[in-house]
Amino acid sequence: MTEFEIERIVGRTGLETIKINGYFLHSKYDPIREAREFAKKHYTAGNTHILFGYGNGYIAEALKNEFTSNEKLICIEPILKSTVVEKRDVIAIEENKIEEMEKLLTQYISIFNNVNIICSPNYDKICPTLFKETLALLKNKLSINRVNENTINAMAHEWQRNYLYNIKSAVRDQSIEVLYKFSNAPVVIASGGPSLTKQLPLVKKIRDYIILIASGSTVNTLLKADIEPDYVVSIDSQEANYNHFKDANLTNARFIYSMYSHYKIREKFTNEAYYFLSKGDANLLEHFKSVVHDNVIVLDGGGSVANFAFSIANYITSGPIALIGQDLAYTNRQSHALNNKHFKIISDEEINQKSMFMTTGYYNDEVLTDYALFSMKKSFEQLLDKFQINQKIFNCTEGGIKLDNFIQIPFSQFIEEFVTVNSVELVRSKNIKHLSYRLIINKFLTELKNYEKIIVLVNENLRLLASNKSKIQFSSSILKKLDRNDELIEKYRNDTALQIIMDPINIKIFKDFKPKNIETATEKYKRVFEQSKMLYMGYLEAIELTKQYTVELCDLLELEKGKYE
Repeated sequence: MTEFEIERIVGRTGLETIKINGYFLHSKYDPIREAREFAKKHYTAGNTHILFGYGNGYIAEALKNEFTSNEKLICIEPILKSTVVEKRDVIAIEENKIEEMEKLLTQYISIFNNVNIICSPNYDKICPTLFKETLALLKNKLSINRVNENTINAMAHEWQRNYLYNIKSAVRDQSIEVLYKFSNAPVVIASGGPSLTKQLPLVKKIRDYIILIASGSTVNTLLKADIEPDYVVSIDSQEANYNHFKDANLTNARFIYSMYSHYKIREKFTNEAYYFLSKGDANLLEHFKSVVHDNVIVLDGGGSVANFAFSIANYITSGPIALIGQDLAYTNRQSHALNNKHFKIISDEEINQKSMFMTTGYYNDEVLTDYALFSMKKSFEQLLDKFQINQKIFNCTEGGIKLDNFIQIPFSQFIEEFVTVNSVELVRSKNIKHLSYRLIINKFLTELKNYEKIIVLVNENLRLLASNKSKIQFSSSILKKLDRNDELIEKYRNDTALQIIMDPINIKIFKDFKPKNIETATEKYKRVFEQSKMLYMGYLEAIELTKQYTVELCDLLELEKGKYE
């Protein structure tokens, strides 16, 4: 650990400054004035500010004085633990540990945040290595956030559709709650990385003595090797995901699905199926419970079906868990294991297009990955941290990326230590639901009426915006009417499934309409006007699509009603 020579000096204004290893952290003449000037120069309105170096807090306080809205300040103080006191809007990271810093930044920096990184004077000279590590960590975090934001923007419409269409199946299926810790048998999670191919002979040998979970499209690689999993997990909403299952011959496997999974996949399974909500769509929890009248489970996961398969494995067993095929890297430049429909060799052009990079591998070698896969690695590590109650979790991939803090053992060793010749019993009983299709259909017919009410209110708000005479402020009467209508819009929206499809517009209006550092009344009025207009136009577009999906769901439920009632 680095040793620091710390001097505390009282300056000409009577305020204390600090000198570390010969470098002043603040002005020895007037630290308050210096901090004010520094803050004005580095402040960016509407951003989350990350300040590397807290010192005596002069700059942190000066930055907070510049804040014009609900900005957040995160202070990283690697040296002066005793001087850092957590205050309102200041998250002080005291430990000189990059892992602790990463956890807190993950907690406080979301896809909704624009980030401004500031280094206090001389901290980059006093702690050069840690400062570089912090910049790298933040770069990774922001890159992962961009991946997640792009995914939301691209997939929100399909998520909305699949959530509604999957309700047709969910009213007959069961919550994954019935599988909670039902076994202490060893679980093997098979994912579709290139390293899976070499493990398949061992999987086949022990097939009857483990619970085998397939992550999404990995099912094809397993079936090609004449191995059928016990459970197949799906979260992916695209048609391409359905194509993986379209020709699959599944006779014994059971299906575990997120409500975002492509709705047609459920039809490929004749056995029991179990649903769950992911943490990202937890805002639909009350809506979904009101439909299925069941205890809906919200599972933590990440950007990959394998992340959710890992979470599910920990949910259903108290026994040991092995990951195989979890490369999260382009091992030997391969995209997937053999016989996966997406298998290909990565070209130099793709490496450049996707900004792929080298990172630490399973064997402490260097492996090729990208930020989409790297975000999945981070999700595994975060999940492991939450699952510490189960100490028997192993990465047996024997290739690909290194998953930090996972115990790495060969798959053969996992088999030798934990797999016995005792057959595994699965949960086989199924309680047939007796839900009233008529009541469910009536619920969605009511939602359709709510959408019409929202449309009327949104159109009224658009007319109110256009009718305002001033170009510098809204009249009090218009603001009052807008607020009243917004409350009603929120009330009706909470009684519908109109959640997911609004996420892209919510991100956009939050990130793209930040105030300027110095903003005139006219500029502020124009910004708020355009932000409000974009929100209301977004509502109209989202409602039209969601109405269409809801009408089609009602038609599907009418057909099901004819079968079961």
